[in-house]
Amino acid sequence: MADGVLWFRCFVRCLLFQTLRDVDLMLDRERSGRQAGPTAGRVDSQMVKAPAAQAVAVTMPPRR
Repeated sequence: MADGVLWFRCFVRCLLFQTLRDVDLMLDRERSGRQAGPTAGRVDSQMVKAPAAQAVAVTMPPRR
């Protein structure tokens, strides 16, 4: 088999198991009386990027 076919099968298998895991987690949360999806998130300093410094336009006075 070609490497591309093996890679694709591995990708589909991983995606399938991730989807099954997510559905199982949502069902488990609903069974325990919570919302299916999480209501909070976590952000650390590496995820939030500081705004870029605004570029100051340098203009020359018009020539006469």
